[in-house]
Amino acid sequence: MRFFQTTTVCLFIVIFNTAMVPFLFFPQYVFDPAVPFILFMSLLGSGRRAFGVSAGLGLVMDGFSGAPFGLYTTAYLWMAAAMRQVSTLIRVDQVWMIQLFAGLGVLFEDMVLLGMTALMDPGFRIPPTAAERIGVQMLLAAVLTPFLFSLLYRMVPTWNPSTNESRSRSGTKPWRTTSKG
Repeated sequence: MRFFQTTTVCLFIVIFNTAMVPFLFFPQYVFDPAVPFILFMSLLGSGRRAFGVSAGLGLVMDGFSGAPFGLYTTAYLWMAAAMRQVSTLIRVDQVWMIQLFAGLGVLFEDMVLLGMTALMDPGFRIPPTAAERIGVQMLLAAVLTPFLFSLLYRMVPTWNPSTNESRSRSGTKPWRTTSKG
């Protein structure tokens, strides 16, 4: 059941990015919803599952998007690795931290896309409106990610108390941190 739910969310993200975004009113300002999903899986899921979902989603996005193969996979795997590492060093259970990392994730993905485009086309110049677009995407990601996390928390099972007894029963957050709070 967990595999089916995760696969359904991944397919919805791919369909949204490839088929629905071009028909929205302002498609240049729509951020990639895979970024909050990968943050969600990295913070609340196991490491293996987060990397598996990131790799699978990246491969499917690479296949359907028309981008150079490996571009999305690389960006998603780096985001998952960064969030797994950050979540072991600091406590990431406050809304503003999740918003910050969502904005930084969108910035990272856009920089990877711009960098790859610049490498492939020697005459490429960064458009003058790139900073505005990336800024609006970062802002939208920061505002919408808490809502997406709430929706994903209800849709995708992340923690099963019968298989993971390391979490205390006191109602604490399910992600791992080393800081005491």
